Amino acid sequence: MMPEADPLVNALKLTGGARFHKCALQINPHHYAMTFRGRPAQGDAETHAREIVERALSLGISVLAITDHNHVGSIPLFRDVAKDFAIHVFPGFELSSSEGVHVLCIYPPDTDEDRLGRYLGEFGIRTTDPSLEQSNKTFTEILRCVREQGGGDYRSSRNKRRRSVYSPERTGQNPRLEGRKPPCRSDSGVGRGPAPGVPVNHREQERRLPSRPRDRQRARRRSGERP
Repeated sequence: MMPEADPLVNALKLTGGARFHKCALQINPHHYAMTFRGRPAQGDAETHAREIVERALSLGISVLAITDHNHVGSIPLFRDVAKDFAIHVFPGFELSSSEGVHVLCIYPPDTDEDRLGRYLGEFGIRTTDPSLEQSNKTFTEILRCVREQGGGDYRSSRNKRRRSVYSPERTGQNPRLEGRKPPCRSDSGVGRGPAPGVPVNHREQERRLPSRPRDRQRARRRSGERP
């Protein structure tokens, strides 16, 4: 009869629980500088991919997502380079919705290029070359479709100054966007009140108003609220 294993010994063999990874989810391929910026790209595509992977390692990044504009042809090269390193490559692409909202569409690491190409076709992208052609789907439709395809969606850094992502009708339809702080109207880079069309939480504003009545009235006028 085999002796029973010590539960403590078995517990020590288990992993330490959740593991967190430092990620870069918007990696552009070699051609990006020339195709979309009009600047000559240095070196070749393989050297570029290797430099990206080595730079990620030096920064402690262990996850890369390759998200070219409407294109998946550069993913195999990054996969080939990363297999020699402790880097996980997630394939995907960047889309522009019919309203002009940029979305990063990222899929499981084992998703092949043929399947990614079919996914692009579901968004109305028929060309095989990188492009800035807009999808025939709205922002909310893209979010739903990516989830149905088994992927995840993230807001592109190109949306930093776009208000469309935060519009009330969209945040109401997407629980993932609820609770995000709406952008502010500003001429100098400093927020001076809510963006037009975005509901104002006056109770929250009331807690931030100065204590003196005159200062409170000025603060209300600056924020767009009637005294």
